[in-house]
Amino acid sequence: MIYRLNQRRVELLNSYHFTKNEIASRPLARVRKEEELLGLRADTERRIQTNELRELQERIITDVEQTLAEVRSHQPDTRPVFLYDSAHLEEVISGVGVIVEEEIPVVPSYELMRPVVTIGKKGTTLGELWNPWSVAIDENTDFIYVTECFDPSIISIFSETGDFLNTFTHQNMREPYGIAIHRDNLYVTDIEIHALLHFEFEAGLRLVTMFGSGKGSADDQFKYPHGLAVYNNGDLYITDSCNHRVKIIDSSLSFKTHITHQIMRRPLDIKLTHDEVYVLCNQSPCIHVFSHAGEIIRSIVAGDEVIHSSFFCLDVNQNLLVSDWGDDKVKIFSKDGTLLYTLGQRGDEAGMFVHPRGIVLTKI
Repeated sequence: MIYRLNQRRVELLNSYHFTKNEIASRPLARVRKEEELLGLRADTERRIQTNELRELQERIITDVEQTLAEVRSHQPDTRPVFLYDSAHLEEVISGVGVIVEEEIPVVPSYELMRPVVTIGKKGTTLGELWNPWSVAIDENTDFIYVTECFDPSIISIFSETGDFLNTFTHQNMREPYGIAIHRDNLYVTDIEIHALLHFEFEAGLRLVTMFGSGKGSADDQFKYPHGLAVYNNGDLYITDSCNHRVKIIDSSLSFKTHITHQIMRRPLDIKLTHDEVYVLCNQSPCIHVFSHAGEIIRSIVAGDEVIHSSFFCLDVNQNLLVSDWGDDKVKIFSKDGTLLYTLGQRGDEAGMFVHPRGIVLTKI
């Protein structure tokens, strides 16, 4: 969780010998290296035992708690801010780990936000990830399922706390891409065999059936199926990428219909609400919104932002969280396309990204 302190609260930190001008002159959203904070830390350590600093800590913590409502409102702040997470609160109070913004921000950028949990690490052994694509969460167990295109192609399973549990594969699964879980069913799209695979949890993740008679454009065929989503009634919506359409099949994996439109070019990911179908396309710079009957409602354009993305998700307010692999960030847009926040930066440390892909939200 990110705590944000506005300019009024900066005054609470003036006892660290920071003037407001000195704060404003520091580089944009960067934690200063340890050696640059030696003088500040030494001064803080001399005072840490005093009642004055203890009182200051209590005041800061109280003031931080009062700002949570501002954070949750998701309103861009036009004032200078301090950014830090709860795990670093004690370090921030003692003068370490302060992230200071140099200029008045238009869009808050949380480049160094610490993740709650980091799942897996780079590698090819059990519990490690080499080329992860999509991610899904089983709402019954909170287990996390990650598709990985490797040799062999597998699905890795983790607990909600990031502990590795198991891997799962099948001889018919060649290049798993999209993944969705609905009740006792797990669905996977495979872009090599151009098919949808249906597994059941009660049967020990046994393959129940497949949909797709091979690569093609017939009703029972795909040409590189990618993202998928499950509607409340069990219908599956699959982006049939190189056929430039969304295929809808029912829970028994029988074909129902297609959503097609001339503006739908190379659809990659898809999300559903009660009334709308959101489709992210590779060859058009926006997300198109359709009715479930296939009528175009609107297109969400990301302003001047250039987005290179294959995955996105929606929050409860229908804000869009887009994993931008071209910019190595997660970008959060309002439902009208206004950029609200960016998360992360390029790197291999916790909270950083290198070509981020699948993205999903847990239930709050």
